[in-house]
Amino acid sequence: MNQVRKPFDPAQVLFYVATALLAVITGCQFAPTGFEDLNDPDALDSAISAPDEPQDTTRAATVDAVLARADWVERIRLVEDDVAERQSVWRHAALEDLLSRPADSRPRFQRWLGDADPVVAGNAAIASARVDSDADTAKLARRLAETICLPQLPMPMRLAAAEALGSVSSAAASDELRSLVTQYGDADSEGATPQVDLHAMLIDASLRHGLDESDPIFDAALRSVSPRVQLATLRAWPRDGEQPLPSKIVQLTNANRPELRIAALDLLATRRSPEAMKALQRALNDHYAPVRLAAVSGLGRLGDTGAVTPLEDILQTGNVKMQATAIAALAELGADEPLIAAAGDDAWQVRRAVAAALENGTGRSAIATARRLLTDSNSQVAQQMAATLGTWPLEQSAPLLLDALESSSFGVRQEASKALAAEWPAAGQFRPRGHRGRSPATTRVAP
Repeated sequence: MNQVRKPFDPAQVLFYVATALLAVITGCQFAPTGFEDLNDPDALDSAISAPDEPQDTTRAATVDAVLARADWVERIRLVEDDVAERQSVWRHAALEDLLSRPADSRPRFQRWLGDADPVVAGNAAIASARVDSDADTAKLARRLAETICLPQLPMPMRLAAAEALGSVSSAAASDELRSLVTQYGDADSEGATPQVDLHAMLIDASLRHGLDESDPIFDAALRSVSPRVQLATLRAWPRDGEQPLPSKIVQLTNANRPELRIAALDLLATRRSPEAMKALQRALNDHYAPVRLAAVSGLGRLGDTGAVTPLEDILQTGNVKMQATAIAALAELGADEPLIAAAGDDAWQVRRAVAAALENGTGRSAIATARRLLTDSNSQVAQQMAATLGTWPLEQSAPLLLDALESSSFGVRQEASKALAAEWPAAGQFRPRGHRGRSPATTRVAP
């Protein structure tokens, strides 16, 4: 039988020639390095034993290899992170593969806390802080503090250790944090330096750890010469406290850096500080647009009817983005009259903001406004109104949503169908069609 020859591939030949030359020049032998299996789930599984089972040399070596890698990177934080459930900022992919395993299949990281390699011991401490509820917290806090203080370790790893220390619930962790904040606060400078980043992370960890906000270390952080430390302090400051806020926070609403002004205004508004109204109204004239938007949004969180008038003024004189933000603020204050009136605004962005603000709408005026916005000339407005109707009681929204299923806009019909199905499973048969026209299922229900 004749064999079929494979076509000649010059690129493959060149690859083999180049590989051979490289081996001759460098004297290297291309053999397995022993680290190829770190990203292989089966290899990681073989490296982990149940807590009561002895670990053989191969298994321990593979976990050691993961712990010996200082591969920490920072997760990019989005604006929404301030209100979303907090996740770890510092990430280590291989280590997190181990942490994601079921509790009975994870390594007992505490056994590596005394390792002679500071990278191994530090990574074990960070991992233990994240998942081990029965850890020796005093020993764990000490190891994390030592990791933070070792200058030969990569700064990302030291920052990850600072973050982890904030999650250890113990008096020992509180003492370590307070000591470290004082130590690294003395090294602050106006520029961005690794020491400043470490101080900022320690402040963040301390406030989230639950140290008393009246502790002098936080007042000192607000008065730091480093804007990065000040910003970290403002963002991490508890939003649900009842103590009077330090006067320095009010002063920071006039800081040179806009991000400091925004963070200070947000904190004053959320805590409903007595100084908030005056500071927010002054910020409505800030030269930087994001600061003005933060001030408008803050007025809505005050719960003070005195904020309605300046917000109504913005609806008359502000730009479209300011007006849309003012609509959301008015809705938060429960000011229905100016909200309903804005549904006739010339700018579709403002009308869409009204549609989004009509959540849980009740009363004839809200129903009439929703009916009008469902047939708005701008499809984005009508789609938003259909989506918002999903938050209404079904007895009020159903007639409007059934009418919306006949809209000439496919997007509106789609949103109406989803909103109906969420509250009324039988409405799943009212699927939006690609063309206008009442479906047979709708015809059977609607008058």
